[in-house]
Amino acid sequence: MKFATTKKFLFTFSVIASSLPFSGCNDEPTPTPIVVDSVKSGLVALNTTNNYTMNCTGSRINEHTRIYLKDSISLLYKNSKSYDKIYYQDGDKGVYSVAFNGEKYVGSSYYTDVSKDVWSGKFYHTMKGVETDYVNSIAADAASVNITNKSYRTAFLKSVGYSAIDYVELDSLNASFNNGKLYFKMHFKNLDYNFIFSDFGTSTNSVLDDFLKNGGKPYEVIAAHESIRSRMMLNNYEQMIFQFGETEETTGYVGKNYFNPNYFYTNYFNSVAASGHIALDGRESASGEYKDIYGCYQFYLDYSETAVQPLILYPTKFYEEPDIPTFYNYPSKMSLWNHMEYLLDWNTKIFDPEYDWPLQGKGYTVTDPTLVYEIETNFGITSSFEGASPVAVGIDFYSTREAGQLIYWITFLCKFSYSGYEYTMPFPFFNFGQVDNALLNAAIEEMKL
Repeated sequence: MKFATTKKFLFTFSVIASSLPFSGCNDEPTPTPIVVDSVKSGLVALNTTNNYTMNCTGSRINEHTRIYLKDSISLLYKNSKSYDKIYYQDGDKGVYSVAFNGEKYVGSSYYTDVSKDVWSGKFYHTMKGVETDYVNSIAADAASVNITNKSYRTAFLKSVGYSAIDYVELDSLNASFNNGKLYFKMHFKNLDYNFIFSDFGTSTNSVLDDFLKNGGKPYEVIAAHESIRSRMMLNNYEQMIFQFGETEETTGYVGKNYFNPNYFYTNYFNSVAASGHIALDGRESASGEYKDIYGCYQFYLDYSETAVQPLILYPTKFYEEPDIPTFYNYPSKMSLWNHMEYLLDWNTKIFDPEYDWPLQGKGYTVTDPTLVYEIETNFGITSSFEGASPVAVGIDFYSTREAGQLIYWITFLCKFSYSGYEYTMPFPFFNFGQVDNALLNAAIEEMKL
């Protein structure tokens, strides 16, 4: 995975795939070549074996290589190693990914909730075992094959990064053979793609090989990382709202967002009102009065001393499930928390202490284009500044003491370019676990009566 260019490359959106094959340790046997001397034997090899290399080229396509080995499946881009990703099966311990974090190749945590088998199809689709009867029915002397079998065509699309629903865009798929290599020519979405499968039985992965030889291993939790992750996963905190004004005087913090697992609301400074949404579930109300209330509903809070009705709930349902973190796409949803190996040391060349942000505590920088884009999208940069290009994300973890109380802060710094200039926008989070509104809690309890 896939993270400060935001250019989208084809074939990067299948379940995180990437990097090169592993040649094996010194005590492993020398790879044995697989005889591929025709179209049919090439298709059979894809159907039955787990060692070969595929290279993809074409117009408007970022050239890349996929390498399939017994213990790894990889994707490597010719000129964009930030998009590389290797899935490596570490014996019976499980599978973890290896990717470039902006400085070096690093390992992720084990995918404990997916599969321990890199060839399970959970990490990356392959052609192994696909339409075996169809493959065996191909004539041994066929010089080329126009593949019309729908199941095979669909599986091939999935194996190169697309989904089954893209099948309607596939115009043609043709396979041919020459000099030990199997060629696929695909016309898809008005573009021509060329896939070359080679090195059957003898493929190796120098990137993974070097990673392992240099002590590469899966990510191990770092205490400072966990301190940040655990707080953001609470789904309970306040966040200061920053606004760029026309002048220095009008630029600054203008209000707060309040995050709670059951509700979210915004209150601007000098305002006695707040508004947001609340998750309500009245399906099991004792009286049955609220049985039709289920989902996320809008509310209005009036903090004025003369308020006749301090809480107003509106009947319109804005989200079908009573799930505020999903409805608002809380920061806990970001994939960063599963890939904290992408956190680099604080970089003052990216975040100038005079113009961008003076570091307050322990700082980290994220430069991976995919992660940067996801984080800045989560915080609304790409929607609020149309045409903005995410550059990098900084994280500053620090504490302050107020009225004798220690308060922890996690400030995200979203750096982006917009209209020829670069901006750094802060998103400070604090008061972790402290957002608790009595009126909203009472409304949730009311649903149970």
